[in-house]
Amino acid sequence: MISLKRDNSNNNEFRKLILLLDQDLNGRYGKDQEVYDSHNVIEFIETVVVAYYDNQPAGCGCFKKYDDKTVEIKRMFVKPEFRGKGISKFVLKELESWGSQLGYSKSVLETGTKQLEA
Repeated sequence: MISLKRDNSNNNEFRKLILLLDQDLNGRYGKDQEVYDSHNVIEFIETVVVAYYDNQPAGCGCFKKYDDKTVEIKRMFVKPEFRGKGISKFVLKELESWGSQLGYSKSVLETGTKQLEA
């Protein structure tokens, strides 16, 4: 069973998932990832979603303001052992719903060429 929690970037489970995301990105891109690592610093983010599968932290995502009408989806990740269960779809839908509730009408996602699932 999938459940979602809205929180902020102080959430310990979110921070652990982000460490796994960074490891995943470094594994996919190697030295090329170093260029982006400085942009992936977690400052305080108020719009974090953590997904749980059978009460275990399984995935996450968040968003930041991109412009007055748009949010940028950030730090989307699902642990490998939970992939293929639709978790990322639930997280994305929750992020988009939250953005809409805050008055945004669009969302964007920037991703790398080796993240075909995105």
